[in-house]
Amino acid sequence: MGTDATVLAAQLQQTGAADPAAPTAGQAIGLLRKAYDQAPAALQQVPASDKKMFVTPALFNAYLANLEGSSADLAIVNTVDGYTRVSFRGVQVIAMYEWDTILTDLNPAIFVDQSAAATGNASQGVCYCATENLIIGSDVTDPEGSFKVFYDDLEEKMFFRGYFKLGVQFLYPSLVQWGIVTA
Repeated sequence: MGTDATVLAAQLQQTGAADPAAPTAGQAIGLLRKAYDQAPAALQQVPASDKKMFVTPALFNAYLANLEGSSADLAIVNTVDGYTRVSFRGVQVIAMYEWDTILTDLNPAIFVDQSAAATGNASQGVCYCATENLIIGSDVTDPEGSFKVFYDDLEEKMFFRGYFKLGVQFLYPSLVQWGIVTA
């Protein structure tokens, strides 16, 4: 998704990081502010409860560090059904821990640095989007994949077996805002 023209057009940067891989608390909240404030009009009109900010773990921890010790942390960090819920201006902030592994192992073009001094992909970023805009795609019709459903009379159970790929994509670029931390 990172090299897609619509994604690049919806991307903004939080510059000035001494180490883009380890953003400071100020850079984290700065990037979240930019993503929120510069979001397309269509995304701004979606109610906060129907949007999410998916962030890398380092950005999440830096944002939490920004909240610690302030009087606002109780209003922004709540426990809901036993889970800690962190939000920014009413929008839930979710740490995507698997992004670190994916970025390290595969180096996909998720957070492409478009600046003139770009050296490749950035490792810290945010995806601010309407949750109804996210869809799952699969290749179930691929001849190399398969999906089987069968019933075992002996055990009286239904069994499902599938071999296929799944992915996630967004429907409308106007409901997505990307941001990265750069030097």
